[in-house]
Parts: sequence; C-alpha cells; structure tokens
Amino acid sequence: MFKRRTLMAGLAGATLAAPFVVRAQEAYPNRSVKIVVPWPPGGGVDLFARVIQAPLGAQLGQTVIVENVGGGSGRVGTLAASRAQPDGYTFALVNDTFAATEALPIAGSSALYPSFVPVSLAISGPQGLFTHPRSGLATAQAFAAAAKA
Repeated sequence: MFKRRTLMAGLAGATLAAPFVVRAQEAYPNRSVKIVVPWPPGGGVDLFARVIQAPLGAQLGQTVIVENVGGGSGRVGTLAASRAQPDGYTFALVNDTFAATEALPIAGSSALYPSFVPVSLAISGPQGLFTHPRSGLATAQAFAAAAKA
C-alpha cells in the first residue's frame, strides 16, 4: 500500500502536470491568412492573388491579406515569406518561372529557400512562342533548329 504522503504528492504532481499533457488542437485557421506576392502590385501574380482573395477568405472563414513585397526580381518578398513563422498562416504566391528556377529546383528542396514546400499548382495558362513574320521561323522546330545553329 502507498503511504498517504506519497499518494498526496503524486496526486498533486499529476494535477499540476495535467494542463500541459492534455491539449486540444486549435481549429485552423483561427486568424488571418497572408499571401505574400513577391512583386509590386499590378502584375499577373498580384492579379491572381486578388481574384482568389475574397473566395478563399469566404471558404476559410477568415480574412485573407495580400501583401506585395517587391524587389530583387521576387527575391525580397520570397525571403520575407521564408522568415514568417512556419505555422501555415503565410503563403508565397510565385510564378512558374520563379518556382522552377529559384525556389523549388530539386523536388521541393531548395538551396536558396529551403523553408518552402510546394502546396498547390494554383493556375495555369497558355504559353506562346512568337517570332517576326519575316524571320522564317514559323514552327517551334524551326526555332529550335535556329537556336542550336
């Protein structure tokens, strides 16, 4: 059998520790979500961020803030986003060129921005290759051959 003093000390210790042991996870999101656009307002990425801002906020039930942080061809804003708390409340919205060349070159890992993980392909659109009509390069194959030459 336990001595009364030992039992009381054990119960007191368990009572003090209980608030730290059992904790319910907070619902996500429970505050504003920020989308960092690493370019000045008015570009394509900024336009897309503003198009999704209200519907995303309605779906999440929280305010969605678009923050433009321009400079350094996207590097200043991306660096600012990488320094945010890793709590899921700050996202960087980058274009495909930036994601492929700067942020995510090796399967989601990056030497420049190792704190980023790709979340979603948000938008895609047609791409075009255009030449002057008198260049003689009417097809992609002709353009590639001329580039190799």
